[in-house]
Parts: sequence; structure tokens; C-alpha cells
Amino acid sequence: MPSGYRRQHLRIDHFVDLKPYKRPNRMVPGRDLGRETERHAESLKRDLAQAWAGAEGILSLRDAQVVGEPGRYIEFETLPEQPLPDLNWTSKGIRLASVARSDEGATIGTIFVPDAQQEFLDMKIDEYQSKRGKSGRPSHEARFASIEHFRLARLESLWVDARPMPAEGAPTWWEC
Repeated sequence: MPSGYRRQHLRIDHFVDLKPYKRPNRMVPGRDLGRETERHAESLKRDLAQAWAGAEGILSLRDAQVVGEPGRYIEFETLPEQPLPDLNWTSKGIRLASVARSDEGATIGTIFVPDAQQEFLDMKIDEYQSKRGKSGRPSHEARFASIEHFRLARLESLWVDARPMPAEGAPTWWEC
């Protein structure tokens, strides 16, 4: 909704130094969360399949024009008091989009997965389920062991402002 006012915008382009997010290295490798890897991986694969299907349903209602790289935003939730898992695969375009901590202590984050990399993410969960490293620990354990759920992201999943989302139906001026 345009405001009708002409305002000069502050330009910060010359002060920006873009760097990819690097999570703090707080995950203790080999820390056992007591998960049965095979069942946990099956649950994560089911969650992802539902998220992919939900995204297809939503995107089929939109017009066919895509701006930028086509992909899906997937929300994940960890067990309480677990560090942020590293779900970035920058060479594949899979990247962290947002992260927050729930009142219960769970990490809730959103990743962007390009359409061409859905099978890659599914394959990594398959490896977590079936492959073991030299120590006998599951492959990609640090990435997936603490994750409780995957689900299709909503606009609220990407909202990082301290202020609450604008109320539905109330005209609000905001910028994306």
C-alpha cells in the first residue's frame, strides 16, 4: 500500500560487507542423543516428503513465472537445548534462511532448497540412515541427529523482526 509521501531513503550499499553465515562450532561430535538412527531418518524422510508435496500444492495455485532460482523453503525444529545444526551445502545452493529459539529452547530454522537439490537432501538423509563412519557413528549425524521435524515453511517461518507480524486484514506498510 503506497503511502503517498516521497521520502529520501538511507543508502547503506557502500557499508555492506556480505559474508555467509557461519554457525558457532558448539556441536560435540559423537554426542549421543539416544536416537535410533534408522527410525529417526525414516521420520525425517516422511516429513520432507510431506513438505515437498505441500509446496507443490501451493505452487500449483500460482502463476508460472518464477523470479530467481526456483526452490522451496523448509522449516526445521531441533530438540530443546541443541545447537543449530549445519544444514548449509553452499555448493548445492542449500542455505540457512532464518533461525530463532522457541520458548521451550528448541531451535527453529528455515533452509532454502533449490528444486534441483531436493534429491540431494533426500540422499543425505539416506546416508544418515544407512552409512557409518570409521567410528561407527552415522554419517551426517551432526547435521540431522538433533532435528525433530521438517515441515513446509510459511511466511512466519522467515519472519525475524522483533515486532510481531502485521495482523491479517489490517493495512500495513512494510518492505520485503
